[in-house]
Amino acid sequence: MSTIYFVRHGEYENSHIIPLRAKGYPLSQKGIKQIKKVANYFQNKNIFIIFSSPMLRTKQTASIIGEKLNLKIKISNLINELKSPFQEYDKKYLMEKIKNIYANQDHLKKGGETIEDIHKRVNKLVLKILKDFQGKNIIIISHGDPIMIFLNKKDFTSNILQSEVGNYKYIPKSGIVKVTFNTKNQIIGIKELDY
Repeated sequence: MSTIYFVRHGEYENSHIIPLRAKGYPLSQKGIKQIKKVANYFQNKNIFIIFSSPMLRTKQTASIIGEKLNLKIKISNLINELKSPFQEYDKKYLMEKIKNIYANQDHLKKGGETIEDIHKRVNKLVLKILKDFQGKNIIIISHGDPIMIFLNKKDFTSNILQSEVGNYKYIPKSGIVKVTFNTKNQIIGIKELDY
């Protein structure tokens, strides 16, 4: 049995903006406090390795947890944030005007990723982790949409900041979802953790 803990990065500065893959956007003081609590949660979970998206806010999240657990971080583009032309748009504007980013023609015409693209890349890393670290406890630090798309096996419609996705509540900043796999790499349990 293997366990992957999906962790969403903590609150970041300028949180009224949706940064997506833009450079910058470090964790805010609130985000740092959130992630310190997350790090404490993982102290006795026997974590073997931590994977992080290359974005600053996820790398900082990984660094705080890694320091607490005395673990190095592996960076992977496969768990990166959504690629979209709507990078650094105002959150309120996106909620009111765009709504479903994945169905938006500007998003698609200008090279934005599809739900299938995101699921494929996250799933690729998960399968590699399950092969290379069978029977271990792993942390993946990523972003809301990639985590939710993986959990819902592509059955996902993004309505910016929606409260529920498929069968699961949308993962909050600094949220944790524990996913357990059997020896055949099949999901046998998903638990949204309240620590």
